[in-house]
Amino acid sequence: MIISETEFRNLLSTRKNIALILGCESLTALGIIRSLGMTNIPILGINFSQENSLPTYSKFAKIFYRPKSWTDQDLLDLLCSTTHKGAVLCATDNTEIFLNNNKNRLRHHWNFFYSNKYNSQDLMDKGKMLDWARAAGFSIPPTAIIEPGKNLPLKEIEVISPPCILKPATSLNFGKETFNILETKDNIIPIIENYRNQYGKCMLQEFVGDSTANGMIEVLAHKPSNSSRVLACGISKIRQYPYSIGSSSFIKTMPLSKEEHIKLAKYLTLIDYEGVVDFEFKKKGGQIYFLEINIRCGTPIHLSTCAGLNLVQIAYKHLIGEDINYDSVANPAVSIYWMRDDSDWKHLPEGHLGFWKFIKNLFQTDTYAIFKRNDLSPFIHYLYKSLRKKLTGKRNHTP
Repeated sequence: MIISETEFRNLLSTRKNIALILGCESLTALGIIRSLGMTNIPILGINFSQENSLPTYSKFAKIFYRPKSWTDQDLLDLLCSTTHKGAVLCATDNTEIFLNNNKNRLRHHWNFFYSNKYNSQDLMDKGKMLDWARAAGFSIPPTAIIEPGKNLPLKEIEVISPPCILKPATSLNFGKETFNILETKDNIIPIIENYRNQYGKCMLQEFVGDSTANGMIEVLAHKPSNSSRVLACGISKIRQYPYSIGSSSFIKTMPLSKEEHIKLAKYLTLIDYEGVVDFEFKKKGGQIYFLEINIRCGTPIHLSTCAGLNLVQIAYKHLIGEDINYDSVANPAVSIYWMRDDSDWKHLPEGHLGFWKFIKNLFQTDTYAIFKRNDLSPFIHYLYKSLRKKLTGKRNHTP
């Protein structure tokens, strides 16, 4: 439901223990909203895209669109106008950066996760990630690091081919420029240069073995400082779309070993961070390689909830000061399947997936990224926008 600025301000001032979701233009936000909404937690959200995104239509949240003319200072002033402390959760990297850049002022009005040791830029520095991962006991995949002042020879760039791609995403933002990561050497070159400018060194990180979802592991985790254990949901990626370098499109939960839990806990202790995070690993030949960590919830966060571990609700309760018996919280013990219903089917016309296998997977699926029986509006909106695009050829925004 979309609300006005006046309604938004009134709710900030009158409702206690609100869960405020920043970055409600993403599917990650929809998963957060549903995980909290099914437990009757009051939810407000802010959308930064100026587009009608799918979380807007969820029955569990009231969404306010920030005007285009607003600066970060305007947003900061709005959030600091509340008289009741609530909890803030981030669905995107940019909102996490905003929150931590303004934590000294915001923490007097809101409860949210941040590191006392490091700022957001440090936590997102790929070089530092590798150092912390090594210290936590994780294996690191083959990585090329070029020190400042040294150039990567052109002949080496010319032989770079899939599956060697940059992590963590299919696009990277540096200042005002966005560079797309494509499977061509022409697009890899400027990204390498900007990694050098950003971090003082260049890093190329391989998807060990191949660039498909095969062997990819995602872990959603939360480790509060007042508990000796980490709460974690392991996820095995079965397919991703686009086929070679895209987001997960069909996945299932998987158990994690005691040793893996210990390493996860050690990593989060090293960076002094308690919030829900999203680890990425690659498994090959019995070896698990660390790829990256996102200091925010991952897109399939609602899968963890459906598997019996509602990390978002636990994080929210932790933020508002509720007592939680962490020893009584069980990590997921059964495998359930999750599908991105806006992209997984696209494997069919591209020939990467057989029709009957897809039908079988549909029947296997326990929960979807968009479709949900008790919250149908986002899915209905998705179908409407897709049909409209098909009939008119007009591009529509779908997160």
